[in-house]
Amino acid sequence: MSPRYAVYFSPDRHSPWRSFGAHWLGRDEHDSGVFAQPLVEGISPGELERITQEPRRYGFHATLKAPFRLAAGHNETTLVSRLGALALKLKPVALSPLKVTMVGDFVALTSHAAGDQPPVDLLALAAACVTEIDDLRAPLTQQELARRRS
Repeated sequence: MSPRYAVYFSPDRHSPWRSFGAHWLGRDEHDSGVFAQPLVEGISPGELERITQEPRRYGFHATLKAPFRLAAGHNETTLVSRLGALALKLKPVALSPLKVTMVGDFVALTSHAAGDQPPVDLLALAAACVTEIDDLRAPLTQQELARRRS
């Protein structure tokens, strides 16, 4: 199977967000450091470790474009070049205080309450990350479609 790529936002390595995420998940994905997770009222340390096991693999991030394979005729060099050009066009987005929200079957920090519309600037940034490089994305295979539908 060909490699898959994704576009993620990850906080600066030395930012308070990086520290928060690494401690919440119990791991910093950049240096594989292991951190003591916080004590959370109503959740045992073992339960917190269990429910953060899956996200711990990926680290603290925001998905801007879900994983995809490159279409025929495109390569990683093209993708990196296009993402660099896109990054130069994008403007920073100020977020309001974040809220803990259920997104499907996982917990996320969002700039809006469940059921509310995200800020327009954030929607525009997310849309650009999806559409500006979508021509590089290969169509989903039947197996990928089946997995997503399950």
